[in-house]
Amino acid sequence: MGNAGKLNPGPCRRRLLLPGDEMALYDICLQTGDAGKDATGLYEDKNLLGDLYVGPYLHYQPELAWVIEDDLGICGYLLGVTNTLNFQSWFLDKWLPRIQKGRCFPDHHKQPWTLDDALLASLFEFEFDRPRWLSKYSAHIHIELLPRIQRKGYGSRWTLELLHALREQGCSGVHLGMHPDNREALRFYHKMGFHLLERAELAWEETLYLGKDLMK
Repeated sequence: MGNAGKLNPGPCRRRLLLPGDEMALYDICLQTGDAGKDATGLYEDKNLLGDLYVGPYLHYQPELAWVIEDDLGICGYLLGVTNTLNFQSWFLDKWLPRIQKGRCFPDHHKQPWTLDDALLASLFEFEFDRPRWLSKYSAHIHIELLPRIQRKGYGSRWTLELLHALREQGCSGVHLGMHPDNREALRFYHKMGFHLLERAELAWEETLYLGKDLMK
């Protein structure tokens, strides 16, 4: 019975964020943090990616924090904000000091830096990229699904629902950032109607920005 349950975890469900979900979502961020692959073994600070790419969304606009679960537990999330510039101001003023607490800038003389070191350095020299296209694609999203529920149509369905929710709140365009090596995700977003806005060299990694007009 236990093996059968693992092979067939049942249908996925989408629900709103509940108290106690945060660490499970942090784990998913880490398990998909290496261009879509498991980054668990790459970071010593297991909460660092989640503090940057999950936590702020759960606190800033929790009504757009959607949790995906099946019979085995939480297996994905969709996160969004309606106004990126407002989110960035809140992040710098309220969230960044909170996640800097208890952490410190890595040793300049240490060679070579680890991935933790590079990400920590960015944490203390944090800058948001504010390109010209941001005014048109002002909303943004993050979506991560564990491998067991990928390629089953769930991602397309819930992405469309999230885009509809953003449109209902008056958003005319949406963007996302992704690692250029995540080719499967890139194919998925192209299929969903996203197009390349910019290939940017950020302080800690190269990022592709994709955008979609929500008024078409």
